[in-house]
Amino acid sequence: MKQPNPTARRSDETGASSSNAPSISRRAFVGATAALGAASLGGAADLFGTYGEAQAAEAAEERTFECVCRPNCHGFCRHKVTVRDGLVVKSERASFPDSRYDRICLRGITSLQRIYDPDRIKYPMRRAGERGEDKWERITWEEAIDTIATKWKDIIARYGSQALAFHHSGGDVSLLNCWPTITRFTNLLGGTYIDYNTDMGIDHGTGQVFGANDWNGPSSNDPSDWKNSKTIFLWGYNITEANIQAWHFLADALEGGTKLVVVDPVFTTAASKAHAYVPIRPGSDLALVLGMAHVIVEEGLENETFLRDKSCAPFLVNQQTGKFLRASDLGLALEGDPAAVFDEARGEIVPVTEAKTPALSGDRSHDGLELRTAWDMLRDELAKYPPERVEELTDVAANTVVELAHLQAGELVSNLHGFGNGCYVNGGVFGHALATLASITGNIGKSGCSFGFPVHVGVAVNDAWLRADLAKIPGGIPTLVLPEVIATGKFHGEDFPIKALHFSNSNALSNTVNHNVLREQVLPNIELIVTQDVTFNDTVRYSDIVLPTPNYYEEEELVALFFAQHPYMQHSDKAVDPLFEAKSDTEILRLLADAMGIGDQFMPMSDEEACDLLFDTPLGRECGLTFANLKEKGVIKVPGLDIMFEGQKFNTPSGRAEFYVENPAARNDYGQELDVDHAHLPQWEEPAEAWPENPLAKKYPLVVITPKARYRVHGQWFNVPALREMDPEPTTYLNPQDAQARGIADGDYVEVFNDRGGYVARCILSEGIRPGVISTPKGWQRNQHKRGGYQEVTGGHFDPFTVNNSFYETLADVRKWEEE
Repeated sequence: MKQPNPTARRSDETGASSSNAPSISRRAFVGATAALGAASLGGAADLFGTYGEAQAAEAAEERTFECVCRPNCHGFCRHKVTVRDGLVVKSERASFPDSRYDRICLRGITSLQRIYDPDRIKYPMRRAGERGEDKWERITWEEAIDTIATKWKDIIARYGSQALAFHHSGGDVSLLNCWPTITRFTNLLGGTYIDYNTDMGIDHGTGQVFGANDWNGPSSNDPSDWKNSKTIFLWGYNITEANIQAWHFLADALEGGTKLVVVDPVFTTAASKAHAYVPIRPGSDLALVLGMAHVIVEEGLENETFLRDKSCAPFLVNQQTGKFLRASDLGLALEGDPAAVFDEARGEIVPVTEAKTPALSGDRSHDGLELRTAWDMLRDELAKYPPERVEELTDVAANTVVELAHLQAGELVSNLHGFGNGCYVNGGVFGHALATLASITGNIGKSGCSFGFPVHVGVAVNDAWLRADLAKIPGGIPTLVLPEVIATGKFHGEDFPIKALHFSNSNALSNTVNHNVLREQVLPNIELIVTQDVTFNDTVRYSDIVLPTPNYYEEEELVALFFAQHPYMQHSDKAVDPLFEAKSDTEILRLLADAMGIGDQFMPMSDEEACDLLFDTPLGRECGLTFANLKEKGVIKVPGLDIMFEGQKFNTPSGRAEFYVENPAARNDYGQELDVDHAHLPQWEEPAEAWPENPLAKKYPLVVITPKARYRVHGQWFNVPALREMDPEPTTYLNPQDAQARGIADGDYVEVFNDRGGYVARCILSEGIRPGVISTPKGWQRNQHKRGGYQEVTGGHFDPFTVNNSFYETLADVRKWEEE
């Protein structure tokens, strides 16, 4: 089949770029999408003025395929894709066996426009100017692979294999062309894995209480269970924008009589539907959680049965070491060495597994050791957070704190969070505190008591294959620590030079804080930057070699339950051949593996055989997961995902909810010092920068937040014509009070700035934004701003336990932009 012959704005040979999207009238878009909620190209080439006359397919026919939309918005929705004359002309929703999961959003419905993006990377390209200058020359695949392999071998000879660093993320959350193959490739090569450190803060805290799964945090009840809740709290979760596909489950719950409480500094669409809206001070949600727990304990509203039988509350803690007293301390050799409790029925200290009535309170001693229950220690900590203090920290009235606590103490309460609270350095403690609150009330591990971010992590993969039979991923470095490693050449105190970076499924420069540090201090010290991607984005523009990869509809894939908001493994059809010279990520890695001399180890088997090896786990075998079976059926439901921790059985060593964390650990080990004693129980920690008591607030009084946008997924969909009609340029939202004080009117271009940098965006005034806050929806690329980029103002603050991008730890100011 012949490919379309584009007449694009970007030159085939030089790659000169443009920041403007092709034009499509609103009337044309509405007319094209009216029928059945489907996006249609009709005459694909002519509608956007992007393509010349389409070449006829081998046979003029119309066919449909079932594909999966695979960004990390967590929807993994099925799309019915129509192909006519070799072009994708329509995207619409396809069906799951359970119709509740049938959905498609504005982004998914316009996915076909991403295929025919005029800024798409067509061929292997080599930088022809300075990094970031966006000047390119076309090269062959052979030249590209040879250039990369030659340079990599040279770097290995001079610095060692760890000098090759690989950064991948969630641009394509799949099995064949995402983290499994790049992880195996990195390990076989002896390279360094770079952890992307994004949106993991809260889960690290909750995972230490309830037990971590393969991805370091618990999954949640299925969203279909929300309707069984009497009350739902939404914490920093702008569901109608960031998780459009899950909103209808919340709407169903509201229609059924569920009460909704929204805690957010922004008056979101969900807040407009809530029974109670709490406009909290940014970064202070942790204090509100601790205050509610204080009220519940002071008023005796805790769930004693759950605390005694399902939590660590009765465990005796050695006050000298901070560790649980265990059976071995009693001279007993029992499997798992269970913690010890005081059994009221027997009047003595015994292993919890042998106790009939564990005591929740009371100081004890054993062999001269001072012992207290975890519950007594928690009560002492919570005594520090009366409603009056919480009001000072949060701006939430003390009587409101009490009312919210009473709601939390009720039956069938769900606590759902987004990623907003994880964007502060106290995000991990917030997760710890929220999990503790659910443990105090017993609202966890049963229907109607959802907790956390609503996703499933349902299928483990075969680690032996994934890690190439290595014990661990060698040399994992957090992105947030990379600047220090680059500057010092040291990691864990050892020589550890990094001289090459490889990016795949990861627009790191757009999605990582401290953009200027990465751009100006890290990248200049890198000898070779290689990026595999679909379109020219921020990271591509600072690369040396660029390799084109396919769109979701252009390759066959298997999609696993990695943070999915439904319970299905899926097969995704290949609807059309990849345009131009695009090759799949794994095909590229195979070429590089051959050139580096590890091809016979990397993937000598077929893609199908590789997937079968990945599925070779107890759960995979139980579900009948094989490539052939999944391709035949399209979807396979994974059982046991309806209720998280069903029966209130947790993934901790004790099987109980351990709100007292005996051995606090960091999500990444980069040689940091940890204040373990401070981390056993949740305690108030103020934000690192975004706090009114910070002296910097006198110079930069506004907190900048960069929420996820309706029209983009992180850095994807940033140049889709239909979406640009509705959201044409970078915007920033400001409360009218803050605008008036600075002489800013609605629609003005403004510059948001601090000592780190700045960016220009069009200002929208909104009473829904709390005074003192600047809200700039994320996902725009630098070249789409009139100047700068929103990640220029963000800083490198992070907590040593969570090691997570603190996107909202940003103080800045704003002024009217007078330049042309």
